[in-house]
Amino acid sequence: EAPGPPVLEARAVRRDYGAAGAARAPAVDGVGLRLYAGRTLALVGESGCGKSSLARVLAGLERPDGGTVLLHGEPLLGLPQARRRRVQILLQEAGLSLDPRMRLDAAVTEGLLDLPRARRYAEAARLLDAVGMAPEDGLRYPHQLSGGQRERAALARALAVEPVALVADEPFTGLDASTQAQVARLLQALCRSRRLALLVLGHDLALLAALADEIAVMHRGRIVERGPAAEVVAHPLHPYTRALLAAAAGGPAPEERVVPDGRPEGDEAPAEGCPYARRCPVAMARCATESPELAPRGHEVACLLPGAGPPGGG
Repeated sequence: EAPGPPVLEARAVRRDYGAAGAARAPAVDGVGLRLYAGRTLALVGESGCGKSSLARVLAGLERPDGGTVLLHGEPLLGLPQARRRRVQILLQEAGLSLDPRMRLDAAVTEGLLDLPRARRYAEAARLLDAVGMAPEDGLRYPHQLSGGQRERAALARALAVEPVALVADEPFTGLDASTQAQVARLLQALCRSRRLALLVLGHDLALLAALADEIAVMHRGRIVERGPAAEVVAHPLHPYTRALLAAAAGGPAPEERVVPDGRPEGDEAPAEGCPYARRCPVAMARCATESPELAPRGHEVACLLPGAGPPGGG
């Protein structure tokens, strides 16, 4: 079934950081993504790969240094605030979106101040119920909630404005395995029932594969592999994707590996060539000078390896 036109789209989005007058490092380097109603895209990568920077750009919290973000085909930053807020973000620390001085019922409906007070309280109870919380939880304060409850409360707050797209930045951070599974099922159910375009960011590829329809793997600000979730997990094409799967299965985490000269891979990115070449166990000589682009090989991958990258690789 065709997913229809994208709800939220990133076209060649770039986000740079750096001191004035200094060389600017791209945290997001020409990323293109499409989010569709009722479907979940998981964006997977290590800490520092640019996921959160992209999330803030997609939610309109930061302006891209290149490219554009479209909401229903229109530039997001050119839209009135009432339409822009139809894209909501769940922050990596859910409690940061909840005012510690406000009761939960007031915090959840903070974006609905145009409603009469009695109506807001009724709406708070409805929203809390939608995320699996009891109406009486609205009388509590954020510090009285568990990590999973704070995540649910932040989600209820985001749903209050009836978003069409939701960006969840590491929603499983700090949660135990049971609570992670509960939150994942809740996100999946809300995505389907409310026809949300959902983007979930994280580093556990195996966990996100169970939630998502599609997976995009991000490394150093670029998408290096993208395709249907089950296909990417069953047949990973990029060496970095394979490393993430090994880490999720209990193998050595990618960030623990070092390059041949002994320096951690977190050092400055190479000026040319594949950004993963210095860590890649199967890199070829040409990987040091040629930068691969996403190309279809069953699903999309940016790799020069024969059978993975563009035609003529190897």
